[in-house]
Amino acid sequence: MNYRQYLEKHHNGALSDAEWEQLAQNMMNAHFDQEKRAAWERLLAIRGITRTPPAASRSFVFRYWSAAAAVLIAVAAVLWLFWPQPAIAPAQRLALRHLEQPFGFSQGSIRGDAATDINRGRALEAFDQREYVNAARYLRLVEAEGTAKAADYFQLGLCLLYQPVPDYHGALNAFAAARRSDTSVYADETDWFSALCYLMLGDKDQAAAVLQRVAESPSSRNQQAAEELLKTLERQ
Repeated sequence: MNYRQYLEKHHNGALSDAEWEQLAQNMMNAHFDQEKRAAWERLLAIRGITRTPPAASRSFVFRYWSAAAAVLIAVAAVLWLFWPQPAIAPAQRLALRHLEQPFGFSQGSIRGDAATDINRGRALEAFDQREYVNAARYLRLVEAEGTAKAADYFQLGLCLLYQPVPDYHGALNAFAAARRSDTSVYADETDWFSALCYLMLGDKDQAAAVLQRVAESPSSRNQQAAEELLKTLERQ
């Protein structure tokens, strides 16, 4: 029996004593629940916990932060447009052009080793797919195994050179390791890419010394490019 039915029976004078007691109990419980709810709300408010703000308030906060974010983006764009950009030297610009086309490995020592070494094979496959970060990771595993050869270090240097954020110092270290391992493997290519690293690092003296070696090497395929870079450096 609901509250409305209680009132209808009371109006008709048909409410029994037990029903009167039940009605009174229900009313007391409702009053007690209301007071308890109010007490809990006051306690939570003291502790800094309140109900979710109305939709209008949330909308205002969202609009406020959206406007602030838009202002920050606009300021960043203006700063990017007018902030002085570091100048790229002509030799560096020319070096970047030479780095646009990645080095292609021919059928040689790396492919021969890759047939029997899973990490070398994965490194070569990733390199062919231009996934240079993954290729470098596999070559590091080869190095950790203590089986790295000159060709592995040369390929590692290229990976560090071609990855999205080039690591020129790391590439130079890898090329130096390739020379220490075997001076006859990719010797001209190692010199050529080392010279490009020095150029991108702004080390003109080291770049000129290595480029001179490339230009004087009868077996180098980059003689003409090295001579052009040397002339560009002289004009800077």
